[in-house]
Amino acid sequence: MKTVIYQPNSNNRESYLMNNKFYEFSKDMNFSIYACKVHRPQTKGKVEALAKAIDTLKVYNHEFDNIYDLINIIKNLEDNINSKVNRSTGFTPNYLFIKFELKELIKNNVNQIIFDKYLNKKVIRKVNNNACISYMSNLYSVPTIFINKDLGISVKNDELLIDFNGILVCRHKLLESNIKQQRVYKNTHLHQLCKNSILDSISKENLINSVNETLNVMKLFLKEKQEVKKECKE
Repeated sequence: MKTVIYQPNSNNRESYLMNNKFYEFSKDMNFSIYACKVHRPQTKGKVEALAKAIDTLKVYNHEFDNIYDLINIIKNLEDNINSKVNRSTGFTPNYLFIKFELKELIKNNVNQIIFDKYLNKKVIRKVNNNACISYMSNLYSVPTIFINKDLGISVKNDELLIDFNGILVCRHKLLESNIKQQRVYKNTHLHQLCKNSILDSISKENLINSVNETLNVMKLFLKEKQEVKKECKE
């Protein structure tokens, strides 16, 4: 845990240098930090279990082509680990989380947006037919060319970043956490959606008939105009 504790003191667990970002995270998430003794793995079982899980990922080296493949591998591994019964507790991690930790998170009113800021994690969302993706019970628009495609989303500095294969597509200012069931459209995205909706509502056959009728009217108009000119000359 060198990223959290910079300089531990083997004689005094209360004396150490800590990562400032992690300290701010602990305050936002409302939990206390207790440093373990140096070189005592039996005092930090959760950390050692996490290290074991990371080692499990090494067998997947060179077996994925992009970040999305890696995310799926990690998700499957996570589901597998959290659904196995622990020999010490006799319960699965999923059960213990729902039974104990989830209640604490709800009681302490943990803000998901603040949590996402620290993790800066990316998740995959499929774009719906209205050119929107869902995040925190709200919908955010994307260009219409991405309808029915999978896009990556991540949170940074109160903004929702949306990308396609690592290329930034657009960004939105996040709504407040207490605002739900809202749609956030950029003007360009809304214009594209309205334009496509109008075209989609007109069948190919009707569109051809409409064009032909317009052409026939123009031909008749030009013919009448020529006849009027001819009469005037006579």
